[in-house]
Amino acid sequence: MEANCPVPVLGSLLGPHAMPSFHGHEDQYAEAAGRAFERVNKASDVRCKQLQRHRETLATRVAAAVDNPSRRSAEGLSVASEIRAHLKSMAESKRPMFLARATDAGDRTTVAAVLHAPPYLSGLTERQQTELRQRAARTFAPVDTEQLAATEATIERVDAARGCLIVRLDESQRFKNTPRSVASRRVGELSRAGRWRLGDDPGRRGSRSGRAAACARAGVRERGAAQQAV
Repeated sequence: MEANCPVPVLGSLLGPHAMPSFHGHEDQYAEAAGRAFERVNKASDVRCKQLQRHRETLATRVAAAVDNPSRRSAEGLSVASEIRAHLKSMAESKRPMFLARATDAGDRTTVAAVLHAPPYLSGLTERQQTELRQRAARTFAPVDTEQLAATEATIERVDAARGCLIVRLDESQRFKNTPRSVASRRVGELSRAGRWRLGDDPGRRGSRSGRAAACARAGVRERGAAQQAV
């Protein structure tokens, strides 16, 4: 999935395709990746909703452009039925040409009669009816049809990018509970408590741990001497 990510910035957001190696900062990396995902996901969610509303508006306008409002009247229903019967009586090879000419001539009555009924009533297949719908949309609403196709392509790209982002986020979160990250987290806790520091040698003089150990030994000796004196 990563190789097909359509947005290059995702790779730089959560690291290169080959997951990086760490030296005690696995938790920080996972947390930073989670925060980045929240920011990007929130922004993309808002944009997706805007694109979907725009797509719905364009689809409604295209559907209205290929329709004939008068077909809903009693007379319109009768005419539409006769058109379909006439088309079905034609030779199969002549139907596509008849519909193409009607579309190019702007004959919405004929086009709407065929599009707003099951295709078999006109002697067409579902594929032929779909092709007629696409041709009519390009003819009667060329600008809206082009914008609708571009909007749908953009939505697909955004959805694919979000999918890639989720995959990369899941990969980054795997570093949270590795032995190295757990050990690093424990060392950090001890360091903040002032009990131990990475690199300290408890037996070395002058080190923080060494001084603490010497003080502890001195306290034990003093308590032992006091008890003997009693």
